[in-house]
Amino acid sequence: MRKLYVVAGIVAVVMIASSVICRKITSWERLVIIPEQKIQTALNEAFPVHNENRFIKATWSDPLIDLDSYSNRVAFSLNAEIEFLRENYSGEAKVSGEIEYKKSTGSFYLSKSKIESLKIEGVSEEKLDKITKIVSKVIYFRLDAFPVYTLKRSDKKQLLAKALIKSVEIHGNNVEVLLGP
Repeated sequence: MRKLYVVAGIVAVVMIASSVICRKITSWERLVIIPEQKIQTALNEAFPVHNENRFIKATWSDPLIDLDSYSNRVAFSLNAEIEFLRENYSGEAKVSGEIEYKKSTGSFYLSKSKIESLKIEGVSEEKLDKITKIVSKVIYFRLDAFPVYTLKRSDKKQLLAKALIKSVEIHGNNVEVLLGP
């Protein structure tokens, strides 16, 4: 019977010690909130953007951000001026992408970006599909290389944060960055 109490006591001590250690580790975690407005400001500074290839010329302007916590994607609408097969079109595009952190650059990027919708008045459905396919490729490569936010190397807190980022998620009108060991 006495051995049972000793074993139970050891188990209790181990359980208490492990819960204290777990609390200590989680107490090191910190949540950094990047408001939607800060991302909007970064987008405003980066636009207008002009893209061109053999088939199409496009100018994107006036981004308006919309964080979607359900899909964990950043969406934004853009005005579009497009020249396709020597014809000019105006319209609006809705683009989205996931937020990805690249430790090597200390920057947050849009990844897996895609055109959610493209609306251009006076264009047939067939031509709109062709324009959307071409523009989607241009948008994909352009946005995946565009930093939404870069941690400042001159800021010691941000420099430390660069090494400790665990996750990036969208909640409400904010991007939440979890820092921890």
